[in-house]
Amino acid sequence: MYSTFCKIHKHATGARKILGNQNISVSRGGKTTKIYANFQFVKVILSAGNFHDSEFALDLLKGVNLECKAVLADKAYCSAQIRDYVESCNAICCISDKSNSVLHHNFDKELYKARNIIERFFQRIKNFRHIATRYDKLSICFQNFVLLGAIMLQL
Repeated sequence: MYSTFCKIHKHATGARKILGNQNISVSRGGKTTKIYANFQFVKVILSAGNFHDSEFALDLLKGVNLECKAVLADKAYCSAQIRDYVESCNAICCISDKSNSVLHHNFDKELYKARNIIERFFQRIKNFRHIATRYDKLSICFQNFVLLGAIMLQL
């Protein structure tokens, strides 16, 4: 599991209110959207840029067969709720602990290094200008472009 930010172009704001929230937030860095993807690129979720990564982790993992697999994630996903869900699915939880964590869990450091695959995916997908800077007013359109970019990178 991993996430990345995308800057919002000034023309991407202003969607009609009746269409609902378009996953855009304002922070010190400007207007942003956050893209979450799981390791198998099966599911992509968008959120406003000011949400924490762990809030969408269970949504990413649900519906994916985790049995006899390993879940790799960085420190942002270190929570008891995520660990319990992964272990209940008979999967290996390879998430490093936060520095202020009271409980310390063992994890395979060599397996943890495989996270670079999804980090490289996000670097390659941001080569598409349309994804690096969000130009779409509607979240669904932007999410479809992210999925299209993922499909193009898989080919």
